[in-house]
Amino acid sequence: MRYLLSLMVVFFFDFSSHAKRLGPKPVKPVLNAGLRYEVVVWAFENKKMKQNGGYVRVLNARNDLPICTKQVYETKYDKMLESDIQDNFITGLKIEGHNLVVSSEKLAPLQMSIENFCDEVKPDPIKSF
Repeated sequence: MRYLLSLMVVFFFDFSSHAKRLGPKPVKPVLNAGLRYEVVVWAFENKKMKQNGGYVRVLNARNDLPICTKQVYETKYDKMLESDIQDNFITGLKIEGHNLVVSSEKLAPLQMSIENFCDEVKPDPIKSF
């Protein structure tokens, strides 16, 4: 019995030491001029995303229709390390004047103009059947 208990403890600690990183804490969206800016955390939410973290989605605040999704920074991954420990998630959004300020885990805060935030982003075409 003691042997079985010891074996269970060893397996528990062995597996927990290889656990994947937990996801980031939720970031509160910000509203400005009828638009909602929100964080997109996981790349599986959009097939065109190249990384976890670093994306902001803009939606019409009245009807929740998406306007654009923009990559605000790029994460360079080292193929020799696990990708989950290299992810850099957005930790905060705020509006300051005419700028969206994006804070992340590993970079200095980034400021981007909200006046042309979606201009250089090509929205996904709407397919009609």
